[in-house]
Amino acid sequence: ARYSPTLTELWAKTYDAGANEESVRVRIDASGATTVLAHQWSSTSSGSNGLLVRFSTLGVTQGSAVIDYTINDQPYRLGLDPSGSVYVSGSQADTTPGGFVAKYNAGTLLATPIWSRTFTAGDNGTGVFQLGIQPGTATVFVVALDYGANGSVAVIRFDGDGQQTVSVYY
Repeated sequence: ARYSPTLTELWAKTYDAGANEESVRVRIDASGATTVLAHQWSSTSSGSNGLLVRFSTLGVTQGSAVIDYTINDQPYRLGLDPSGSVYVSGSQADTTPGGFVAKYNAGTLLATPIWSRTFTAGDNGTGVFQLGIQPGTATVFVVALDYGANGSVAVIRFDGDGQQTVSVYY
């Protein structure tokens, strides 16, 4: 739902992608479009995915994308750069657990991201992957935390084209 500054409901929408969905994050860009990040799982299968849905200022669905890298993808963070491009990060649990970050089109979400990167988790495969966008730029930072016996932190920076420019490990 979208509300005015005086808390008057402007529009309300439900979105059914054919599975169970639970919203994780919501962002509104400079044009007033609303992007929702959700965790999606099916009651008939063992997998889960992420789901992005974009609504216009009037609540009209402008596009959607399923985030499906492995059997179990869990989106955590949603960000927008100054042009309105959509960034998502999260974890994935599979035979090689890790995380992901992806960039989607600014105008409408496309089924395929502009770019995406995946990461392998540390010594015990338990990772939390946070997302940050440098203000006023399309520079993306991912912080990967590993809670294993040798716990570590990695900070990875990507430019707007998805090129890894820096990685620091602690």
